[in-house]
Amino acid sequence: MLKETGGLRFPRWTEKTEIVSEVSRKVMLFIVREYKEECDDIIKTRNELLEVIKRWG
Repeated sequence: MLKETGGLRFPRWTEKTEIVSEVSRKVMLFIVREYKEECDDIIKTRNELLEVIKRWG
């Protein structure tokens, strides 16, 4: 997941709404592609993963 969004993340990327939206979209696509059958609440999972990515930088 970090590999897929690496090109979008840079210092203070979370302040750019268009970048946050693109990272969010890529996270959603990753979940659907890799874990669709195992995930009960895709939106909640996306939000949780997005928060983790934001903390990692």
